[in-house]
Amino acid sequence: MYVVDELLRDLAGCLGRLGSAGWFPAASGNFSVFDRDEGRVYIKATGAHAGGFRSSDIVVIDLEGRKLWGEGQPSKEYRFHLGIYKARPELNAVIHGHPPYSTAFALAERVPPLVTGPSKTYLKKIPLVEYAPAGSEELARYVSEAFRDGDVRAVLLKRHGVVCAGRDIYDAVNIAEWLEDNSRAAVLVGLIKKLEL
Repeated sequence: MYVVDELLRDLAGCLGRLGSAGWFPAASGNFSVFDRDEGRVYIKATGAHAGGFRSSDIVVIDLEGRKLWGEGQPSKEYRFHLGIYKARPELNAVIHGHPPYSTAFALAERVPPLVTGPSKTYLKKIPLVEYAPAGSEELARYVSEAFRDGDVRAVLLKRHGVVCAGRDIYDAVNIAEWLEDNSRAAVLVGLIKKLEL
C-alpha cells in the first residue's frame, strides 16, 4: 500500500531529472503508479507540471477511471494507463512523455533500430502505434493492444511521443531512459555511417 508522501518522493526523485531534460514541456506528459493491493491508480493531474510535486498534483482513480480523491482531474490519457495495467499484471507504473530523440522518430513515423545492448535486452521490440487524438478512446485502445505483447515495454505514438511501463516507477524510468539512449545512438550511428572516414 502506498503512502502518499512516499509516492510523491519517488515520483519527484525519478521524474525530476526527466523533466529537467525537457521530456515534459510545459505541463505535457503524464505518469501513474498502480497500487494493486488497494486497486488505486495514482496519476498526474491535468495541468500539473512534472517538477515540484505537491499532493494536489496527484489524482487517485480506480481501474474503471472513477475518481476516488484529489483536487484536480486525472490526465486525459488515463485510459491507456488503465488499459496497460489491465493487460499486464506485472506492470505497475506508466510514463508518457516527449524525449527529444524518441519523439523525433515518432514524428517521422519511424521505429529506431535497436543498436544498444540495453535496448536489445530490455526493450526487445518497439511498436509504432497508429495515430489517434490525444486523450481519445481510440488511442487508448491502440496503446493497450500494443502492450498485450509480453515483450513490449515501450511504444512510440505516431506524430506524438512515447509510452513506457515498468514494474514500478524506477523500472519505468529505466525503460524510458534506455529507449531515449537507443534513439539517440541510432541517430548518431546513422550519421556516422554516412561520413566518409
